[in-house]
Amino acid sequence: MKKRTCFITLLIILMIMLAGCAVTKSNSTPAALNEQERVALDSGGTVDAEPNVPEEETTLQNPETETENIQSAVETAAEDSGRDNVQPMTANNSVEQVKLLVTRNFGGQGILQETVEIQESWTIMDLLQAKMKVETRYGGTFIDSINGLKGSSGGLSGEMQDWFYYVNGICPNVGGSDYIISPGEVIWWDYHAWKAGPANAAVVGCYPEPFLHGYEGKIRSTTIMCPTDDLEEGYRLEKALKARGVSSIRVMQIDEGLLANRQGPTIVLGEWEELKHSAFISDFNQAYKRNGTGIHFNEKKLALMDIQGQVKRDIDGSAGVIAATGNGLGDPCPLWLVSGTDVQGFRAALDILLNNPGKIAGRYNAAITADEVISVPCY
Repeated sequence: MKKRTCFITLLIILMIMLAGCAVTKSNSTPAALNEQERVALDSGGTVDAEPNVPEEETTLQNPETETENIQSAVETAAEDSGRDNVQPMTANNSVEQVKLLVTRNFGGQGILQETVEIQESWTIMDLLQAKMKVETRYGGTFIDSINGLKGSSGGLSGEMQDWFYYVNGICPNVGGSDYIISPGEVIWWDYHAWKAGPANAAVVGCYPEPFLHGYEGKIRSTTIMCPTDDLEEGYRLEKALKARGVSSIRVMQIDEGLLANRQGPTIVLGEWEELKHSAFISDFNQAYKRNGTGIHFNEKKLALMDIQGQVKRDIDGSAGVIAATGNGLGDPCPLWLVSGTDVQGFRAALDILLNNPGKIAGRYNAAITADEVISVPCY
């Protein structure tokens, strides 16, 4: 009898110990960012003065390092699902996640980069409010400030600045409270001057988006267009995109009609001397003050613009570009241009997409020389 009592007692103790091991925290704290991945926000809510930087944060010293860190975070989203602080949120134990990036000055300064678990039917606003301190106006549909960095009308002499957001590199035509997030998307908020206007309908800094997850939950087939002599380069890019999970791609010669009436994201590849014979691409180049790319090919020179369309830098000689644009906000079929003033510049730009996309992460558009990758628009 005593042996049976002892056995029951030991069994009860064992059950209690196992129950204790199963307890988990419901409010786990996200993993801390590296010091170089944080940049301070204004604590006073004004943008006309220099921002106050809290002691525990640092100001970005190396934009090149920051953008590579951002791309690294984007590319390793799938790996993040194995972290200890990630708990399944769906019945089938699959974790639905997105990447959240918050920057300022056209990606020049990083504020936050994080993989975030999302709940069913979450909107962009839900995501942002879950990770940042957000103030809204107009009934909660318009962002007024994020972590104290407040939109500004600029007054009589200042710059009008505000928050803009992108989904997979596409600037939506709806408010953040109206866009339902799909798993795998990259959500990017950037604070910058209104002088750029709505021209920045598409950006390159979320690569391999929008080719991988599309827009508004719909993935469209990607088209790669090249001059005849560059078709082999097109097939190399096709292989690289498929390695990143992009499933539907076609490579073809340049088609003027399909450029004007794109049915999905389209990438045009080639040296400028070849591409300029396309009427569509030539007109696109001449519209540099309106298309939002901030670049303009002028014979063998490459001009780089600021947010007002004024030339800030001329590159005389070999240079490449990776730039994106769209037909207005919410265009699910953006046009990407990967080109160069010569063969060397073009191949340098293409090589970034093939082998080192971290160099364009967190940039609106990019120009490439032998020595550097330059963010465009120039700020």
